[in-house]
Amino acid sequence: MKIITALFAIALLVGCEGNSDSYITPQESDSAYQESDSAYQESDPTYQESDPTYQESDFIEHQALQRPSSGVYDEKFGEQEAIAPLEIKTEAGSDYYVKLESVANRGHTMTMYIHGGDTVSVKVPLGRYLIKYTSGDTWYGEQDNVYFGEEGFFQADESFNFTDTGNQISGYTVTLYQVVNGNLETLPIDKSQF
Repeated sequence: MKIITALFAIALLVGCEGNSDSYITPQESDSAYQESDSAYQESDPTYQESDPTYQESDFIEHQALQRPSSGVYDEKFGEQEAIAPLEIKTEAGSDYYVKLESVANRGHTMTMYIHGGDTVSVKVPLGRYLIKYTSGDTWYGEQDNVYFGEEGFFQADESFNFTDTGNQISGYTVTLYQVVNGNLETLPIDKSQF
């Protein structure tokens, strides 16, 4: 509806410019719209007819944002103490947005933004976690779950169990790129599962 209104307003402005004979009455507005639409169609080879199923949300454009620094983006530990080490290494190139998700309650515990080629070392609470990530070159932020746009979303094929054996606290080093004889695989997931 906004597109039609904008074209109608343009037709009124162009038609009324210095010529009082071109005033459009409300009954003539549909034919004026069709004429202005045809003229626009002929002058612009990239013109496409409006889709009657138009939804405003389909056309919201997201602006690229400044890349955050490498490190923890958000954490939700509650009362738990973060004592287990986790190191995530990335390959130079695309940046990564990584989620650590608790298996116990399926809530995200921590998110990290990591520049391609950087390594981030953090402490996490004891427990079992899934690691999910997406990567890309242009950061659009978390709002509306846009992240890097329509890039792929992935999850490690196994969970990570951070434990305290009494003598030592187990931790992990995860590389988010292919390693010869590596032991971690990632699976593509739907954006809604991220």
